[in-house]
Amino acid sequence: MKRRCNMVKRCIIMMYILVLALTIGSFNVWSATLPSKVRIAVVMPFTGPLALNGQEVKEGAELAAKLINDRGGIKRRTKIELIYGDSRCNPTNGVSATQRLIARGIDLYIGNYCSSVSLATMPILKAAGIPQIILSYAPSITAEARTPNSVRIGPSAPLEMAPLAKYAVTVNGDKTFAALALNNDFGRAMAEEFAKTVAKLGAKVVNFQYYQFGADFSTYLTKIKTMDVDGLLIIAMGNDTISFTKSYFELGLKTNVYTGDNFVDTQYVKNQKPKPQNLFYPWLYDDNSPRTKAVPPREAWIENFEKAFRAEYGREPTRNNVWGFACVRVFEQAIAALGTTNKKKIAEYLHSGAKFRTPFGHFGFEWCGQAVNKAGIGKYKNETKLFLKGKSWGDDVIPDLCPTKK
Repeated sequence: MKRRCNMVKRCIIMMYILVLALTIGSFNVWSATLPSKVRIAVVMPFTGPLALNGQEVKEGAELAAKLINDRGGIKRRTKIELIYGDSRCNPTNGVSATQRLIARGIDLYIGNYCSSVSLATMPILKAAGIPQIILSYAPSITAEARTPNSVRIGPSAPLEMAPLAKYAVTVNGDKTFAALALNNDFGRAMAEEFAKTVAKLGAKVVNFQYYQFGADFSTYLTKIKTMDVDGLLIIAMGNDTISFTKSYFELGLKTNVYTGDNFVDTQYVKNQKPKPQNLFYPWLYDDNSPRTKAVPPREAWIENFEKAFRAEYGREPTRNNVWGFACVRVFEQAIAALGTTNKKKIAEYLHSGAKFRTPFGHFGFEWCGQAVNKAGIGKYKNETKLFLKGKSWGDDVIPDLCPTKK
């Protein structure tokens, strides 16, 4: 009996040793498929009217890479190298920068901030087989222009504009609107999506005007002032957000203002005083601003990102900082899950429905490449942001995120 017991013990011990050996062996084989370095291109507007936005994206990306590399890299093996290209928010510049970076040998690509640049670079990256994470909002990016290697972490125009339009009509009771938007793919798409939703809710955009960067808004707003509309949609970026607000106050306008999330960027938050108290915007990043009871508490783990950012830069992170951080983290999580930097496999994984943890939330990408990254509704109370509605507020009016067939 004792002899049999000893044999059983030996068998159990041998089984443990075998399992351990197989585990270690498979880990070594798996780890061996990961290279020592992965090169990620970051193409943003580092000069021009949106230079600050691009710089903030860069800061977020560099923090993510630093935190990953400081612990030994992805799965303690693969370090991240970031290399940069300047698009100036211009398709020609963006294409040139992208081609130069491809020639230098990149594995992954983050960009661009501007829809026109994203649409110009997507075919080039498709031909090169390089996975791309896009920030831009134009709906065509994940519709007729979509590619199998690109995903969009930013919301498409409907994800921001549909909830905003619902708030304008059903909460504020506005029925007529004028739209003033930047004359590019982004501006036109945002205005069109806002108009579609208000129309479904029984309201109407009665006038559309489009302008170029650096416009004199007084001319446009003087015309709008004569229309006696209930609400005004303004889609602006960079310092144009401040120029618009200055003209709005100078002309004595009282009309409710509806905007994109660019009105919570650093330029506006720091430099525009006073802020219209009837300006409503979609919010994406829960920066722990004051909120109404309709907005749920934020996830506690977001504080870990903020602590790391404050330690590195000595200030609070912005939405643009989060874009850069989130993009690098998505690529990191994809590589860690797959155990490879194979470009085709990474692109397929991004489209698989797998979920990724970012400071924006825990979400995945639809088959067309669109992130399920929804927006709440906020406004300014004095100089402070106030969240009015949570990210599920507009679920009933958000259209299909992938309107085209597979």
